[in-house]
Amino acid sequence: MARFFTLTNSKKPNSFERRRTISVKKGAGPVSLKFLTIAVLAILTLLYLSVVNRSATKGYNLKALDEEMTKIERQNQGLEVEAARQKSIKEIENKTKDLGMVPVDKVEYE
Repeated sequence: MARFFTLTNSKKPNSFERRRTISVKKGAGPVSLKFLTIAVLAILTLLYLSVVNRSATKGYNLKALDEEMTKIERQNQGLEVEAARQKSIKEIENKTKDLGMVPVDKVEYE
């Protein structure tokens, strides 16, 4: 983005005017390069922190879900044990009825 300025030297008495074109180039100086570097580093730092934060949040959620799964598995094991116990009592009662046994109300010892 160069800008061109035309300067006219009108002090000469000749009808011929001498024109000179001066090009001014705007470039990145050391201050603007430092500012640009700092801005890019700041943006990259914010992106990094965002990714790390997201990862940590997912880790906490995963840990909570894992603890909940462990709790549910323990409850399931307890219910399976209870179901097996209940089933065994019912099986015993059914077998005793099939064999013609009756429950005793009063036990007499001699």
